[in-house]
Amino acid sequence: MVKLAFLEEFSQRIGIPVEAASALEKTYANVKDTESFKALSAMIAKKEAFEKIAETIKTDAEKLKLDWHTYAMAVLCANAPVIRERYAEKGAGDDIFWDSMVDFRCKINECKKVYGVWGIDPITWYSGFFEAKIFKLGRLEYEVRDEGVYSVHIPSCGALRHEDVLDSYKRAYAFFGGKDGAILPFLCSSYLLFPAYQKTVFPENGNIHHFAQDFTVIRIDDKQNFRDAWRVFDMPYTGDLSALPQNTSLQRAFIAYMKENDNFGTGLGLFLFDGEKIRKDMPDLLAQYAKYYLS
Repeated sequence: MVKLAFLEEFSQRIGIPVEAASALEKTYANVKDTESFKALSAMIAKKEAFEKIAETIKTDAEKLKLDWHTYAMAVLCANAPVIRERYAEKGAGDDIFWDSMVDFRCKINECKKVYGVWGIDPITWYSGFFEAKIFKLGRLEYEVRDEGVYSVHIPSCGALRHEDVLDSYKRAYAFFGGKDGAILPFLCSSYLLFPAYQKTVFPENGNIHHFAQDFTVIRIDDKQNFRDAWRVFDMPYTGDLSALPQNTSLQRAFIAYMKENDNFGTGLGLFLFDGEKIRKDMPDLLAQYAKYYLS
């Protein structure tokens, strides 16, 4: 069983707020000897489906009279050594492990902002970490997909400076075995790639614009509702624009957009990388990869 000393180190290494660390350690101390916690740890060790793990956490939290977000934080963080072991099996050292665990800080802070409690949501997001399929390499995270493509994820841990983004692409290329200019395909599905926002919300020379320009958008997924509003406003959106904060230029730009438009969604983008630069001169190869997602 994990020792409290590990959780103290974990909290310090990933940089969660003192109040969050206190909530984590207190909850762990209260649940570590329960049958629920032991059973959930065994489920994680046996690689059971994370949908089942998430359902069990929520059900058991109610029985334990805990907020399920907080209980999820305790269960997942306490079992982080499992991620460490599985990363090592994939050739990812402690530097990548600790860098990747920063994702917990992002989600814990998001949970506090959106729901008002220290915790984790969504629980199932962490299946990729426990299965050693998601790695944080510099600024971005990458998920290994079965079809030989690497999905790009953008954790909410600071600015998206393009020099940091390019450095991350290079790290990913090396980590996933790219060499001698061989092409690796990268995929991203995000509201940051939605074309309508590019024209109206994101500044033309801003960090998000530069990130989006790396990708060729191969599919647009329109949504009736702005499902990603919580990412922008750090709170659930119920349809009342006047309730949304306007503290940042991005928040103000989105509110202006939402007043005039009901067109929301995400873009699915691809790019090809040779270890040094994005290859925009290989449309046929790009089309081959795109065909998989358009069929």
